Amino acid sequence: MTQELVFRESKLDWIKVINLALNKKDWGKTYLLYTYGNATVDCIMKNYDFERDVAIFKIRCCYINNDGKYRDGSARFNKEEVEFYMKNFTQEDFSGIMKKSVMKLINYCLSKENLYKAELLYRDMYFYSYVLDNKKVEKLAEQYNLTNILDSVNNIDDEGFRQNLYDEFVVVLLDRLNEPYFERVKSYVGESVFSLEKIKEMLK
Repeated sequence: MTQELVFRESKLDWIKVINLALNKKDWGKTYLLYTYGNATVDCIMKNYDFERDVAIFKIRCCYINNDGKYRDGSARFNKEEVEFYMKNFTQEDFSGIMKKSVMKLINYCLSKENLYKAELLYRDMYFYSYVLDNKKVEKLAEQYNLTNILDSVNNIDDEGFRQNLYDEFVVVLLDRLNEPYFERVKSYVGESVFSLEKIKEMLK
């Protein structure tokens, strides 16, 4: 069976949605905006700011990620809030804003998933501070031509200040050691969550 994008936003009367919520007839109702395969984008009217006359909607991306785990929109990066200014927006204005917000959210979810995949894939390349004892620090300082800085740190009289600077120096060494890891992660292009990617393509 061919998967098809389900597009529902154009059928929503946003003013009616807001009024129904305010009249407590549809408060808390979730509206489906887009679906494709295992991915959905939905929204709910979260709140209404009477002082500003603004309806606040929450949109969520729900999908199965590359590890087979279901993202239900509860994570911070899976959701976004969009405001409908009743005095300033038309339905058409808000539909355009909603579409851009959905695109932004999808892009963010995809980037987070790809970053997670890359970090998992190259995790064996990452160095942690516990692998660096004093001898390794001295060797790396020599390797990176930083021996003079390490000597200056070790010659500080104040023990607490010396330790703080030494710890900072180790961080600098770790950054150098992990440059290959960060480069691999940065350049990594893996298979994204297909159904989210498909929604993104079809919304352009």
